[in-house]
Amino acid sequence: MASSRPANPRLNYYQQSPVRGQLENPDGTTRSGWRYVQCTDTPNELRVLIPPRTALIYSHLLKAEVAELGKDHAANWERIVEIRHLKDRMIRKCTRLSRETTSKDKAAAHRVMFQTVHAPPDFRLKEMERWFKLQGGEVAKAAPEPAAGTYCRDCKECMAHQARMQAYAHNQASVRRVPSSSKQVPPAERTARRQPAPSNPYAQLGPVHPSQSQRARGPAPPRGHVRQASMPAAPGYHPPGSHTAEGRKSSEYLRVEHAARPYVRSPDPLPIPYRTRARSASPDRALSTPTELGDSPVHQVLELPLSSSPVPAPSPSPRESPSITPPKVSTPPNGLPTIHEDQEHEGHRPIVRRRSSLKKRDSMSRISVASQSKSVAWAMDRDWVDQMSQYIKTSNEAEVLSAELEKLRVEYHDEIEAMRALCLRVEESQERVRLETDNLRRNEQAVKLQENKILASSEQIELKQAEFQAKVLSVLEESKRVVQLCDKKRDMHDSS
Repeated sequence: MASSRPANPRLNYYQQSPVRGQLENPDGTTRSGWRYVQCTDTPNELRVLIPPRTALIYSHLLKAEVAELGKDHAANWERIVEIRHLKDRMIRKCTRLSRETTSKDKAAAHRVMFQTVHAPPDFRLKEMERWFKLQGGEVAKAAPEPAAGTYCRDCKECMAHQARMQAYAHNQASVRRVPSSSKQVPPAERTARRQPAPSNPYAQLGPVHPSQSQRARGPAPPRGHVRQASMPAAPGYHPPGSHTAEGRKSSEYLRVEHAARPYVRSPDPLPIPYRTRARSASPDRALSTPTELGDSPVHQVLELPLSSSPVPAPSPSPRESPSITPPKVSTPPNGLPTIHEDQEHEGHRPIVRRRSSLKKRDSMSRISVASQSKSVAWAMDRDWVDQMSQYIKTSNEAEVLSAELEKLRVEYHDEIEAMRALCLRVEESQERVRLETDNLRRNEQAVKLQENKILASSEQIELKQAEFQAKVLSVLEESKRVVQLCDKKRDMHDSS
């Protein structure tokens, strides 16, 4: 009897996978354009939040697959295989992203059953983008790029993934390769490329968050936890050269740029002219000069001698008049060469005389008695130098004493710490001795108690021994009487 089996239903080859590779519909918890991709056949086992541009291209890919499968028997299987290959590429990349963002110790400890991963803003699949461009799609139709700081508004899982996204962004920035240029770029072109482009390349993408405009104008702040999103590019769109020329600078250009710079150094100091002062023999002129020069503010600068020893007056030359003193050829104290001026110019130039180094004590006349007590400027300077040297010496001694005191203080603190450690060890030893003493005392009490028990037992044994001896003696006496009775009976029996 043959049993009727139900016919096997035919498999539906013209449908998508219900979970794996599908895009979730926006639920309001994510920012505009960001969508989740299911990477396994189990719902929410592994889902990745991808940026708007990639989500838009991937949604077009899924729509193309649905449209191709809807043709039923007229479907182009080569196109379907190509689309599913791109889907597998996207799922594998999302899986690698989840492995990179998951720490090794956590992955080794236990396997997370349900995991949500947030992709960085520059997450993309270039092969899928090339396919989209070949299909005639415009990437510029993507939603505006959200702020890179946050991924969703109310999702609590974002807080756990932001730190992992920061590590992923740093890894991606280090892995990114800088294209090398085979031809040299002139310095003028490099300068032009380094300047920011005046036109806004993001005008066709809709409104951009203020944080993105700040990243486009200047360097990103140090808090950056994600990299700057790579903006979508239309087929006819050419990005400004300033973003690529900076990465194409090679070490050769930098060396040429540095070699072209002149060797910058400070020039040698100019020599200071050293002029000898002419001395006049007339006392009237000498007395009137300080008063005349003191009236003008230009000559109110006090010129001090360079050394404490007085400069001897040079002897007048017989060729010249006795009122004019020729310049003295000498080596100045600062070691610089002396610059002599022409005699014709020196004759027309008025003789600059030094002010008197003698200071008056009061306003009395020079011939008064009070004018005899005067002080010399260089002597005051020497006293000041002596005081300063004494101060420096005293301060140095104080610093030495301070260093010695600091050393002694450190040694004292070390000794104090050593004494405290010794006290702690002594206290610990004392505590151990006390514990051992208590233990010995308890042992002594136990021994005494045992001794008392042994003494009591020995007394009982002695009493038992005495009783035993008494019983033995009584038994011996009784047996002795019995033996005597037996002897008597035997004698009586023998006699009868």
